[in-house]
Amino acid sequence: MNNSIPHVPVMRSEMCEHLLNKKDGIYLDGTVGFGGHSNKILEYINKNGYLIGLDLDPYALEYSNKRLSVHLDSFSLHHANYKEFPEIINSLGIKKLDGMLFDLGTSSYQVDSEHRGFSYMKESDLDMRFNTKTGIAANEFLNSVDEADLANIIYLNSGEKKSRRVAKSILKSVRKGEMLTTLDLRNSIEKAVGQKYLIKSLSRVFQAIRIHINNELQSLKELLNIICDYIKTDGKIVFITFHSIEDRLIKSFFKHNALTCTCPIELPLCQCKHQPKLEIITKKAIEPSALEISQNSRARSAKMRVAKGL
Repeated sequence: MNNSIPHVPVMRSEMCEHLLNKKDGIYLDGTVGFGGHSNKILEYINKNGYLIGLDLDPYALEYSNKRLSVHLDSFSLHHANYKEFPEIINSLGIKKLDGMLFDLGTSSYQVDSEHRGFSYMKESDLDMRFNTKTGIAANEFLNSVDEADLANIIYLNSGEKKSRRVAKSILKSVRKGEMLTTLDLRNSIEKAVGQKYLIKSLSRVFQAIRIHINNELQSLKELLNIICDYIKTDGKIVFITFHSIEDRLIKSFFKHNALTCTCPIELPLCQCKHQPKLEIITKKAIEPSALEISQNSRARSAKMRVAKGL
């Protein structure tokens, strides 16, 4: 891990190989974070190329703006959700893009930051917002949610099998006034699941609540509804995911938009004349190398999927 940079992005070489194909291309990094992937893109493009970077975290944007400033006028950064990219590129006079990158992981800085509340390893205020200036914090949400709704949120956003037991335990702590910090949440989960599978359950429940607080899956679905309209022919769309729910959404989206025929299976010949919007480049998700995982353990759950505009 590089201690001078708050976050080391995963699969940088794989990203370069699959995303970058035009030196003078216009690229979007929809989750610029601390600029690791963006820096590689800027090193690749020439003076006619351009990068647009978006992120919800104002601290990450401030850091990246300084880090990438050596590239002068080749980029612009914007405080926005990735689903808002059409408004951003239209304001810049850009209609379509040569490549789009979306790294859906949480940065090491966000996980390790004691004031964010993303990690069950450190005690901090239970916030979990990417942008602390909007929305409600996780502790506020947990102190107002219904038990059945919470159980469903945990299960649907993580697949945690003991979601109802966990929700019951959390709400029991809420009634005692003990749901303000990450330690409060950890203790509630531990009481519900015990020690045997505790770490996996902690990861899943913290993930599920974070996804809900930041409306991550809904934002992703809204992005997928519009993305094909803004990629050029032969332009690449690259997604990096870190949990199975997001990966399934991306896999299904690519498959649906790569269909060459939508006729009922009973018809012997195609009559629909359906035109696919994408060509899938990665038939199977790309995973980090063993070397990368040995150097950055947080890369182990990453998966990359790539498609090309038609």
